[in-house]
Amino acid sequence: MLKIIYAVDKDFLQDLSEANCGRELTNKELKRAYVELFQNENLFDGVYGGLISVSREVMKNDGSWDEVDKMYKNKTLNEIYKEIN
Repeated sequence: MLKIIYAVDKDFLQDLSEANCGRELTNKELKRAYVELFQNENLFDGVYGGLISVSREVMKNDGSWDEVDKMYKNKTLNEIYKEIN
């Protein structure tokens, strides 16, 4: 079973496009964007580096995660996702 940890929301992409490029993407452009998300080296490098950074951060056992650990101890990833989003 596929477990998605991070995804790009279509509405978020549309908001970014409108704010930075002057308009929302067309359906044709959204399909292109789906392909580009996997082919764009800048995005891949940024996400890859970001995920490594996240992994390192959550591996810290210095007490900084105690409150979060308690809050989500009995919740699934899906429940946490819904709560955060």
